[in-house]
Amino acid sequence: MFKWTEQYLQNCNARVRTQNFKSRTQNMKHGVPQGGILSPTLFSMFMNDIQTIIPKGVYGAMYADDMAMGNRNTLELHRGAYNWHWMP
Repeated sequence: MFKWTEQYLQNCNARVRTQNFKSRTQNMKHGVPQGGILSPTLFSMFMNDIQTIIPKGVYGAMYADDMAMGNRNTLELHRGAYNWHWMP
C-alpha cells in the first residue's frame, strides 16, 4: 500500500490559470493534489497526529486543510518548524 501511495504522489504537476493567463507547469514536491480522489484521506492521515508533537509553548489551530502555529518566542517557533521539516 505504501509503494502504491508513493507512486500515486510521484510526478504530480500543477499550474495556475486565471482568465487569459496560464503559469508554467510545476512539479509538486510537497502536499497532495488538489481535487485528487485520495487527497482528503491522505491529508487527514498526515495531519492526524500533528498536534501531539507540537512542543510546549507553541500553540496551533486547525481548520479544514489549514494550520496556523504561534508562539511568543519566534526562535522557538522556527526551531519547531525546522524540526518538522516544514521549512526549506
